[in-house]
Amino acid sequence: GDFKIVREVGRGGMGVVFEAIQESLGRRVALKVLPQASLLSGNQLERFRREARIASQLHHSNIVPVFGSGETDGFHWYAMQFIAGQSLEQWRSAQAAMPPSTSAEWRERARSVAPIGVQAASALHHAHAQGTLHRDIKPGNLLLETGNGLDEHLWVTDFGLAKALEAEGLTHTGDLLGTLQYMAPEQFAGHYDVRSEVYALGITVYELLVLRPAFAAKT
Repeated sequence: GDFKIVREVGRGGMGVVFEAIQESLGRRVALKVLPQASLLSGNQLERFRREARIASQLHHSNIVPVFGSGETDGFHWYAMQFIAGQSLEQWRSAQAAMPPSTSAEWRERARSVAPIGVQAASALHHAHAQGTLHRDIKPGNLLLETGNGLDEHLWVTDFGLAKALEAEGLTHTGDLLGTLQYMAPEQFAGHYDVRSEVYALGITVYELLVLRPAFAAKT
């Protein structure tokens, strides 16, 4: 359609993200594309459409804006602001190779990590006030706009698992949404609310501070 693909940026369970140019406006965007509709279940497609709709309604300085969505040649897509930077997962992995060695360095790390938590909490508070839960808070879904320091602007991205508090029926009983290492214990009993999201953010901030996951196991 209106987009010229530049390169692939990343991929996950809900689609592939490309850096692209929206030619009619001459602007760089992050373009999230689902596999062809023929390969998707009705649930996946509806979840993707809902993701674009929910994200486009969230206006906050720490939430990646959604510009629009649509379908081209059987591919469903939505376009977001392109954030030049790195995820906190990438940052943490790089920093783990050279951890602080003195108590003064650890204190300085705490002072730099705290504002990151504040920015993420502010974004989530706004989403919660709009009736939206992110459902997959983790370092990989938090982006630092530029540079390698933690004094940069933070963006919350990928509301792909978001669920409007009032909207039910798109997940089946027993569906486990999220990333295991950041899931609150009550999620395994099928309960999830704002407190579960606070837990995930706490686990994330802990990981940034000590440079290792709170829970290392993959299963």
